[in-house]
Amino acid sequence: MTAEQKLSTLQHPGNTSEILVEHRRNANKKAEVLLYRILPVVLTVSSLSTVTLFLPFLAAVTAPIVAVSIPVLIVTHAVLLRFWFVNPPRRQFSLSRRLISRWVPRLIFVILAPWGYGFMSVPSLGVFASPLVFVALTIFTHRYIGWQIQRQLESKPIHIVEKLFLVVLVGAAALSIVVFCAVAYGLGVLVEFLHTQIQSWI
Repeated sequence: MTAEQKLSTLQHPGNTSEILVEHRRNANKKAEVLLYRILPVVLTVSSLSTVTLFLPFLAAVTAPIVAVSIPVLIVTHAVLLRFWFVNPPRRQFSLSRRLISRWVPRLIFVILAPWGYGFMSVPSLGVFASPLVFVALTIFTHRYIGWQIQRQLESKPIHIVEKLFLVVLVGAAALSIVVFCAVAYGLGVLVEFLHTQIQSWI
């Protein structure tokens, strides 16, 4: 056991192994809640734009719903991932494991969430992208924290590859944000151009 792990155990007395196993058991139940109860909500909202494509008269109702749902779903998903998976086992983790187990899921969320939720209002694309990203983020965070719990139980230190992976994620997150903004701007220009062309034909 490393010095950090010994310090963590001293600061938080009790059977650390049993606590971590209980965290993992609870995380399994919470993952089921996200995938079986909240995922259908994401599917429903992400399909509204595609439905409106075929039933344009519904746009007055569906557009506000989608516009409000996007930030609500992003915040809700981020909060649930943090408080249901990332935070519970942190007190039993060593200091270095606390830091890396907090930042890896956070950066993965920054990389993927804009592409899933950002295009929720785009017909056809949103109906696939949003649910896939929701599932990917949920499963990754759940499995990753479970993996870190197992490594803590086995008293394994943070590997150098994990630290390098974190550095790569920082760069990938910055690049993802830049590319997403460029793509969103390009789509906005394209939609405006098509709208202008349609109006001129009419």
